Amino acid sequence: MTSLATLLAAIILTVSPQNGFAPLTVEARLTIEPSDVNRRICVSWESDQNSGSACWQLDGSSAPRTQVRHLLFHQEGTYDVVAELTTTTGTIRTVSAPVRVLERFPQ
Repeated sequence: MTSLATLLAAIILTVSPQNGFAPLTVEARLTIEPSDVNRRICVSWESDQNSGSACWQLDGSSAPRTQVRHLLFHQEGTYDVVAELTTTTGTIRTVSAPVRVLERFPQ
């Protein structure tokens, strides 16, 4: 019998680029080991002046191992990008990564 701890594989979040000038498009790449207990993933981003989020369902062990979302940052600031994985038991696994958006480059 497989334990729940074994089924809850690590979730990895990488953001690229981590720094840039506004407006900045950032690729948020999530690596989640497919498992029957994985049900939902939410990605949120927050700074002192701006925030947003996106959530989508995962199809358990049939879900792709890699999930990619593109985030567009219009305002300068330091953002905390957070990914939350929710399982069938209600367990939430959280990872985060920083993104720094600089003022638009003067023209």
